[in-house]
Formats: sequence, structure tokens, C-alpha cells
Amino acid sequence: MKRIYLYAVKPGYLLLILLFLFSAILGVCVVKEKTKARRLYARLVELDKDLDVVNKALSRSDFQEVKISLAQIQRNVKEVLPPAPVPSPKEKREPARKEAGKVGSPLSPRGVAKVSISADRIPDNLVLLPAGEHVLFCEKRTRTLYLFQCLSDKFTLVKTYPAIIGRNELDKTSSGDFATPEGIYFLLRFLPDRNLAEQYGWGAFPLSYPNFLDRREGKTGHGIWLHGHNPNQKLEDIRTTKGCVSVDNESLMDLSRIIKPGLTPIVVVNEMVLQNQASQKASAEELRSFLNAWKQAWESLDTAKYLGFYAGEFMTSDGMDYRRFKTHKENVNRNKKFIKIKIDKEIILTYHKNGADIALIQFDQFYHSNNFDSTNRKTLYLKRAPAERWQIIGEV
Repeated sequence: MKRIYLYAVKPGYLLLILLFLFSAILGVCVVKEKTKARRLYARLVELDKDLDVVNKALSRSDFQEVKISLAQIQRNVKEVLPPAPVPSPKEKREPARKEAGKVGSPLSPRGVAKVSISADRIPDNLVLLPAGEHVLFCEKRTRTLYLFQCLSDKFTLVKTYPAIIGRNELDKTSSGDFATPEGIYFLLRFLPDRNLAEQYGWGAFPLSYPNFLDRREGKTGHGIWLHGHNPNQKLEDIRTTKGCVSVDNESLMDLSRIIKPGLTPIVVVNEMVLQNQASQKASAEELRSFLNAWKQAWESLDTAKYLGFYAGEFMTSDGMDYRRFKTHKENVNRNKKFIKIKIDKEIILTYHKNGADIALIQFDQFYHSNNFDSTNRKTLYLKRAPAERWQIIGEV
């Protein structure tokens, strides 16, 4: 029927129809190309500004600023490059690590949290929390904030949120480097919007940066927050922060209902490494056994056995090194007839640093002896080098 109909149309009308269709298609293509051109022009303007920053930084020998700006320029260039060609099936290779596989893919600073984790996989930093408690996990590479809950000693992913991080993508080391610190921190308190500048949005939760280990390493800086975003902007339009972790205001309101100031931890890493539930259970049993053995050695009044849990690099939060700590414990134990320790509400988290494993164990400690009683929240920092055992390197 279509063929008969087409032959029935006069040639002049058919030509007009074809011209109209061609014009419409051409118009759509032009609009698309203009949109691409506008986006490219915007990126080139940003690139020009970044190059100007580099030029000024070089003139004053500020090489830290040069490094940060060049990293930003590289990200801008990657955003306008066409996607890499997809390899043929013969070129595809299996990832080197399966059991401890890495998830996610690089996103632009405006990336949306679309990363998914299978139900039987969790970050290998998560070991143990009190029943029902939550932990936040920020992966800088994918700019994603995860919320996990621990139930029956198992972690479950509750929700993911798009996040914005510091302009400098390296680990934070000094004040003004615009980097988001990597490690284990706690959300200390809530700061409402009425006390904050507009850029922080609905409110903020300061992180405990610098923590005990950061200070030992000589890291500086302060004011690292988990905060909202400027209500006059969309989150995806905000490229970076000065080092904070930023989420949209609705997400921060959502998180504020479960965050317990001073108790809810946040783990920040560059790239997530996953473990299965069996590995998490084994880590929990190992570190719980360490904690219980440490407790029993303390209760035994065998000072040498107790000190065997501490590394030579050990230091307390008030600056007491291993030698002075040893002398102090020997003097205290001379007057002890008994010591009883109760431990409750353990938080156990780990991360990897400079080829070693670091563990944070925080708990309520109830201390009872013949001449002194106390209750406090204690934090132990443990370290394990390859092929070595866990040892305590810090106590807060």
C-alpha cells in the first residue's frame, strides 16, 4: 500500500516533504552541536582560569597550589574527552583480585552515587559495631558516601549518597592543602545553619581531624566537616570543597536522624576494597581475642605480660612514651591486690597505611581495683606490619 501511495504523490510535493524532513533533522543536529559547543566553551573558560591560577602560583613559588591546580586541569580535560573505545571480547581481562575486589568507577566531581555493592560484600575496614549502630564510609575516588548498619555482628548497606570532596585528591597533611583526610574519625557534634555561612547549607558535623595518629605524624589543619550544600546551587554544580565532605541538604537531614555525636564513626578512604562476611567475621574474632587477652593480662597483675601487648613506638594521648608508661605501670601494680575490667560497646574499624594494617578499638571501660575505680570511653590504636602480630601503638 505504501508503494502505491508514494507513486500517487506528485513529484513536487514529495520533494517538499523530503526537504522538510531534511531541514528538521539538520535542525536537531545543529542544536545538539551548539549544546556541545557551549559545554566545550565553558570547560575552556574553566581551563583558562585554572591556568591563570597556575601562572600566579608559579610566580610566587607556591608549588603546592600548582600541583592542586594541575590535578584540577587534568580532571577538566578528561570530562570533555570522548569515552575510550570499548575493547573487543578478546581484549577483556578478568580483574586481578576477586575476593577483595574493588568497586566503583571514576566519576567527575559532579558524579552521582550509582555504585552498588552486593549483599555479601562490605568494605574491609568494617569489623564490628554495637548492635544497631551505624557507620559512614566515604570513598573519595567515586565521591560516594555510604551508610552501613551493624546487626548481629554483620554489616548491611542502608543507603548511598553523592558527595563532594576536597579539591586536592591526596590525603590531607597540612593546613590549607584543600585535601580530605583519610582515616577513621568520629562526628563530634552538630552545628546548625544559623551559625554557619551559606555554603555549608542546612548544617554541619565536625570530624575529629586531626586524630591521635594524625597529630603523631605531624599533620596540621582543622575544620574538616560533613556538611550540607549552598541552597542556591545544585549539589552537582559544586565542583569541590576545601577539604570537607559535602552532601545535599536533604541527605544531611536524613543522616542527622541516625548520627550520634561523639559516637558515630566515619571512615574515609581513597578507594574501597571489599571483603566477604566470612572475612569480616574472622577479623572481628581476631581483634576481639586480642582485646580479651590484653584485658586478662592487665587483670593478672603480670606487668611484663601486659606490656607485651604494647609496641616500642607506643605513646599515650598526653605524650607518655613506652619507657615512661612501663615505669608507671610497674609502680601502680606494686600497690594492687586485684584489678577487674569490664568492656562494653566495642567499635572495631581498620584501615591500611604505608604497608601496615591499623586498627581502632574503642569501648566503654569499667575499671575496679582495691584502691581505685573508674569508668571511661577508651580508644586503642593497633598496628600490624606484614608477617607480624598486632601491637598497641596508641591509647586515648
